[in-house]
Amino acid sequence: MKKLILSTLVAVVLEVFICSPLFSTPAPPSVGSLVGAVYTVDIKNIGTLQSIQLGDALTVTLPDYFDSGYSWTVSNSLTSGLRQVSYVDNPPVYPLPHMLGGTGTNIWTFLAQSNGSGTITFTAKQGTRITLSYSCPFKISPLRNTPSSSIVFKTQDAVPGGTTNDHFATFGNPAFNDYNQVAFKGMVQNVSPYGQVFPLARSASLPITTNLPVTMYTNTWSGIWAQDANGRLNLVARSAPQLPDAGGFGFFYDPVYNNSNVVAFVATYSPGFIYIPPTLPGSPPVFRGGTGIWISSNLSNPVAWVGEPAPGYTNSTFSAFNQIAIPDQGGVVILATLANNQQGIWAQDTSGNLKMIARQGAALNVGGTNKTISSLSFMNATNPTSGQTRNFSQDTGNILYLATFTDGTQVGVKVVFP
Repeated sequence: MKKLILSTLVAVVLEVFICSPLFSTPAPPSVGSLVGAVYTVDIKNIGTLQSIQLGDALTVTLPDYFDSGYSWTVSNSLTSGLRQVSYVDNPPVYPLPHMLGGTGTNIWTFLAQSNGSGTITFTAKQGTRITLSYSCPFKISPLRNTPSSSIVFKTQDAVPGGTTNDHFATFGNPAFNDYNQVAFKGMVQNVSPYGQVFPLARSASLPITTNLPVTMYTNTWSGIWAQDANGRLNLVARSAPQLPDAGGFGFFYDPVYNNSNVVAFVATYSPGFIYIPPTLPGSPPVFRGGTGIWISSNLSNPVAWVGEPAPGYTNSTFSAFNQIAIPDQGGVVILATLANNQQGIWAQDTSGNLKMIARQGAALNVGGTNKTISSLSFMNATNPTSGQTRNFSQDTGNILYLATFTDGTQVGVKVVFP
């Protein structure tokens, strides 16, 4: 009977001690000459990803189960990146002599030595029996030292794709991708004796030999430029001359740029004197000029344009493009306003077809009930987070938006492309 009571008492104390999170956590041990930060992990946050940098220390504190005959074993999937530098065993403090149930701690300290990701696994064993197991995921990043600055473009620079006398004058708001390549809108100036919208290169065989004063003209044009995968700056698209009226781009808005070196932009376009015959009933809509969205991989046809019937909604046409994005996969993502003043979200699939994702006035099934969307929150510029990819994945093109319904309720919707 005494053996049974003692065994029961040990089991109860062990269960309370293992399951209870109430244990003392002393200060992390000194890590010597480390110059980085010290990140502390205990039983409350051990499953949370620890993002650290080279030179940082990671300390993990877990309860000491020595009284119960259990001991910890540690395995690290990236020992070359995160090296254990110390281990401290703080023995249990007993409330009374010769009693079980004292609280102690084990503290491991690791040093981040190289980039990479991995997991440290802590396993409590009694012989060959595993009772508890904790995983501590980590990611080691390079140190963010003092950044280096370099000038990519500036006023008076020669213009790629222009004549020898063309120079950049002003710029729009540039875009940036993950490979440190930029895209931007620029305005070009050229001082020339030829009063034309676009300067003509002076012919070497026809020099100007008159002594009469020559009127000089400042000619301007605009365009979109982007760095390629090798860092070379190239002309993507340029505005067309007014004379002769052969058509072409007019005004450019600031572009967006993805990691596949594809530029997307909103611009105005004129067909010039080229006659576009009227479309027959039932024929697909034809772009006849105006404001549209283009991508650098297909400048011949706009992705969408003002006046086009909105895909997925035949009762209205596009009237304005509020925001655009260009993820690495798929195509352009658009927040647009329709002619009936409703807003909606559209995105290209992998075949380049524009699909409607959501719009004001449409019904959305929520828990078996159809609700009408009264407003959409998508790619909004909210301080202090404007300009960030908050509502779409740059890698996959998947979308997240907030819909508010006519009854005042809201729902967050995630759209994942297969």
